[in-house]
Amino acid sequence: MSAYFPVHIFQEFILAWYAKNRRDLPWRKVPRNPYHILVSELMLQQTQVSRVLPKFTHFISKWPTIESLADAKLSEVIIEWQGLGYNRRAKHLLETAKIIVHDYQGLFPKDNKELQNLPGFGPYMVSAIRVFAFGMQEPVLDVNVRRIQERTGLEPFAFPQEKADEWHQALMDFGSNICTAKAPACSLCPVSRICQANKEAQRLGFETYAQWLATQPKVKKISKKDIGKKFEETDRYFRGRIIDFLREGSTSMQKVQDHILVTHKLSDRKRFGNIIESLVVDGLIIVEGSTVHL
Repeated sequence: MSAYFPVHIFQEFILAWYAKNRRDLPWRKVPRNPYHILVSELMLQQTQVSRVLPKFTHFISKWPTIESLADAKLSEVIIEWQGLGYNRRAKHLLETAKIIVHDYQGLFPKDNKELQNLPGFGPYMVSAIRVFAFGMQEPVLDVNVRRIQERTGLEPFAFPQEKADEWHQALMDFGSNICTAKAPACSLCPVSRICQANKEAQRLGFETYAQWLATQPKVKKISKKDIGKKFEETDRYFRGRIIDFLREGSTSMQKVQDHILVTHKLSDRKRFGNIIESLVVDGLIIVEGSTVHL
């Protein structure tokens, strides 16, 4: 941060903004429920809050405790996951629930190494559970937090003393509503005067960083194998459509292939077979003879 604006000034501005604009999200209720944090964090990975809210509410009403979820079948969880995408997250959620119930008697582990061993848990998930569920004082670096840090010049691991939970929730709300990725609302930003990106944009002749950003070419990240393809032509798209079809119940492999051919125009039999194999390997579908189901 600028020498004229110590980090605590930045923190005060952000926390004051958060006090007036914080989102009322069901998984933020106090005292925090680690199970609710787990479900919400897995649902929120690469999925907007607006899409997650109704799914979270319905999911928790169906499986109100981690013990009830641990007794569920993967096919049931995948069916409930419809609309969220990235179905592997549903599998990780169920596997984690079973481990916590069977290996930890339903009590969430707090230790870094134990959390790292849970299915689908990377550095962010570990920190999110530790900070949001248990009040640990450590950084939680999601895409919103990193983006704000890069633009403002904020120190990566700076947060107000004993306020790691509130601080990171504030940054996530701020990143979702003001300091957005594509169209930041610099004119509404409480820290625009001390934001390094905004200052640099003004040095280049723009009124705000948002104006400068609007002039930049849009760059879309695409995996090497999907270069040149529309999303509707990628393996991930076809995987999702197969899962969606099987949510209706078990059926023959031929009917699955016919559906994907007629409805989604995938005529390459070898590629279809590879996609089916990948879903089986990931544990998302089961093939028994000529029958396939979740």
